Amino acid sequence: MQVKIEYSDNQFIELMLDDFVLLTGGNHRLLRQVYQSLRLFNGKISGLENNIYGENGIQLEVDGKELKSKDLTILAIENQASLVQNLTLNKGTILFDLLKDLKNDIEVTRLIEQVNDQLLQLESVLQRKLGNQNELIQYHLLPIQFEDLIKNNIRIGYFYNDLEVPIAYVDTEDILEIYLAHLAKYIEITGKPIWLVLNQPETFLSAEFIEQFIQRISILSQETRLVHLIVITHHVIWEVNQGYLPRTVVCYDDILQMPILGDYRTSLQNHYPDEFRYSDEKLIKATFRLIHLIGLPIKQALLISPKDMVLFVVMKELFEDYSDFETSIEELSEIEYNFLIKKGILG
Repeated sequence: MQVKIEYSDNQFIELMLDDFVLLTGGNHRLLRQVYQSLRLFNGKISGLENNIYGENGIQLEVDGKELKSKDLTILAIENQASLVQNLTLNKGTILFDLLKDLKNDIEVTRLIEQVNDQLLQLESVLQRKLGNQNELIQYHLLPIQFEDLIKNNIRIGYFYNDLEVPIAYVDTEDILEIYLAHLAKYIEITGKPIWLVLNQPETFLSAEFIEQFIQRISILSQETRLVHLIVITHHVIWEVNQGYLPRTVVCYDDILQMPILGDYRTSLQNHYPDEFRYSDEKLIKATFRLIHLIGLPIKQALLISPKDMVLFVVMKELFEDYSDFETSIEELSEIEYNFLIKKGILG
């Protein structure tokens, strides 16, 4: 689907979003603005924020149709605290909505009725034991509503090694597992569309878990067509494959969604100074080692391998990226070279 996200008053980023999309590149200010727009979409815009987005608030379009906050739930994840926030009983969280949806469940309704019957019996006992002192006084116990239980009678406990512990001692990745389970249940019960926005996951999740998380959301998206993922990153540290390429949007002085691998390879070959010897796998790995540097003004010497440097310069030409950078390619001494050979670093 074609998506337009307003990141400042009448300024939009346009991208294709199917199961997931990756936003990266050297324009960190733009990445931050896009994240802020998505994070604030379901909330109320303050007066000062109106200065950023204009009187109409944050505009978001899908396939040419403008969406309102009631049409879409956007859940932002930027650290452990934001994960925990959506597992609290605050209004608007996944857990709150899941519990609220149980209000009309037959079994839940029957048990609430039984509790209220018991309260009536307790009311009679109170009246009998206390009412004899003054017949003008009657004691009434208000019936319980399911909403009352959610608000006042539920406490969430977090466990590690079978012991309840403060949330700070639970691994972020374990919390994310719970989050995913609740998310799948939420989609099953509500049938409402959800966008997840994962901001700089490299700062609080392991590379392996980021890869698994994106895979699982991709599967859930393909199964339901209701959940979509936007990953905003300053540096891809996890394993990627060629499927990532057309799902990657590079933010620099311009905004460019990457082509499929075949078209990308052809463009590089046409500009490469020598015979292009990259296999598909090596090209993808090299590209995602470098792509976050596009548009990033690099004031210190960029220390990457000479091979990557050639590819990086060609990539900058293709992107028409004229940001300044410096580099330093240092020769290894024979002893240094042999040391890396011995350690298995060089083949």
